[in-house]
Amino acid sequence: MVLTSNLLSGFQFFIASLSKTTFMKIVSIFLLSLCAIKVAAQGVVSGSASLESVVVYSSGVEMNHKAKINLPAGSSEVVINNVANSLDERSIQIGSTSNVTIMSVSFTKDYLKKDVKSSNYKRVEDSLSLVQKAIDKIAAEKEAEQSVVDLLKKNSAIGGANTGVNVVELVKMADYYKTKQLEVSKNLFALDEKEKEQQEIASKLRLQLAELNTDPNSTGGQLVVQLMAKQAASSDFNITYISSKASWEAFYDLRADNTSDPLKLSYKANVVQSTGIDWKKVKLTLSTGNPTINGTAPTVMPWLLRFTSPSYAAQYRNQSNIEKIPVTDITRAIEGAAPGVQVTSGYGQPGSGSAVRMRGMGSLSADNAPLYVVDGAPFLGDITSISPEDVESINMLKDASATSLYGSRGSNGVIVIRTKGKNASNYTTQTENELNATFDIDLPYDIVSNSKPHSVSLKEYAIPVQYKFFTAPKLDKDVFLVAEITDYEKLNLMPGNANIIFENMYVGKSYINPSSVLDTLSLSMGRDKKIVVTREKVLEQSGTKILATNRKQTVTYEIKIRNGKKDRVNLAMKEQYPISTDKNMEVELLESSSAEVNKETGILSWNLDIAPGETKKVRISYSVKYPKDKIISGL
Repeated sequence: MVLTSNLLSGFQFFIASLSKTTFMKIVSIFLLSLCAIKVAAQGVVSGSASLESVVVYSSGVEMNHKAKINLPAGSSEVVINNVANSLDERSIQIGSTSNVTIMSVSFTKDYLKKDVKSSNYKRVEDSLSLVQKAIDKIAAEKEAEQSVVDLLKKNSAIGGANTGVNVVELVKMADYYKTKQLEVSKNLFALDEKEKEQQEIASKLRLQLAELNTDPNSTGGQLVVQLMAKQAASSDFNITYISSKASWEAFYDLRADNTSDPLKLSYKANVVQSTGIDWKKVKLTLSTGNPTINGTAPTVMPWLLRFTSPSYAAQYRNQSNIEKIPVTDITRAIEGAAPGVQVTSGYGQPGSGSAVRMRGMGSLSADNAPLYVVDGAPFLGDITSISPEDVESINMLKDASATSLYGSRGSNGVIVIRTKGKNASNYTTQTENELNATFDIDLPYDIVSNSKPHSVSLKEYAIPVQYKFFTAPKLDKDVFLVAEITDYEKLNLMPGNANIIFENMYVGKSYINPSSVLDTLSLSMGRDKKIVVTREKVLEQSGTKILATNRKQTVTYEIKIRNGKKDRVNLAMKEQYPISTDKNMEVELLESSSAEVNKETGILSWNLDIAPGETKKVRISYSVKYPKDKIISGL
């Protein structure tokens, strides 16, 4: 008590000796220290978001989370974990109760994220650990046996330098060493076999781990939210954002029991995602839209002509690998990719794009721009918005090959670009929106973040179709069974590969391209080997003659079609003769066997009715006259 009293008296004397200014400084420092201690004790508020639903687009995904976090009163920094490892920060939307005011949101990566392993992964990992322990034990046993071998070798000398051993001792020692060596060798052989067996098991377990691995080294995502809460409470958060780390593509199963029943089409989707979050029991919606495509309508600007240097086009004319072309504008990769393709710079204004023109049909029309088809769909946006790094291939279609596939829209040429960019009907609701279609799937799905395709069933249709047989002997001498569908727009199909099953047998693959501008969608159902087609040149009616300054070349082909089926077939056949592109070159169709002739494209069409076992013959003959000092390519 005396000591305490003395200390208190001393403290009071110390306070009394201070000036008023010094005393206030000490009080301020003390209060600031208390605030700092309080803030340090409070720390950063954190919580985890749970994934509720996703909307997967053809490229990209909208992810919707919920989170429940205890907030203190006043301003706080909240870290929300378990979001995608890559997202568009401009798309982040966070909503909460009226008690909470969101001031700012930023995205960071969580490099300290702990790997959350599935039960299957843990089970295989534990098995691998046990096998590895067994391998280590075998290695220790082998080492012990090997030490016995080394010891026997070091002690194999018997007797000293001047003293020998008698025969009895020598026999005993020889028998001992022989027995021991055999015993040790036998043990080592057995251990080698056991080690080999365990190593094989370990190898299989590692492969299984690799299959189950969801990239445990990947980083996670975090949202750092600055907010103000009116009072301390547990608050709910709704979080939505767009990530580019997911996509889906369509694929189909086409089943036909015979040519009289409807075609059964199974509409499926291959969903892939690498968002860093395993989707577990999520509400899944697939959309045919693509939020990454620029949605700005184009502005029509004056079309100005100017000369270009042909050297650039010649430099890459035969270059088929787009990745090798050092360009930043996709139109420069297109330039020179086919004869007659010209690229001119923009309208003379900063930021204006380049214009692509394909010489040929439609060159005098008001709009000479070619039709762009990107990943099977007509592209109406700014073609320069597509990065050359995202392009896998570019194909050019001109004249007849363009109009036959895309009608009048392809009269100025078609540039086909492929970027690098696969019964559920009772659980899938299809909705047609103004700009796209969506498939809402009621069944919860688990899709791990491993960039591997996950098959999802969407719809099943029984479609009335008209079957016909088709052949183009100049291109392929086989006959194809084709199913024609009308009003296919109602199905909201996406471009994709299709498995063909006809008469309960897998017959091959096909490709569905619903982006065609034609009224009828043709689906190839595979090859029919029972209808045999041959195409042979008739030598006695083919040859070349010299006429003064010209050369006249005549070509005749005979096509035979034999129906080896039990039923009568109706066969659509197409053949072609060349079209002149020069006034000095004259092409004349001499014989067409009553074909329907398109003189603009040079395509001949027949509809042949062939009885069972019947063989029909068709002939096509044409002549080409041109200056004898010229050479024609492709004839």
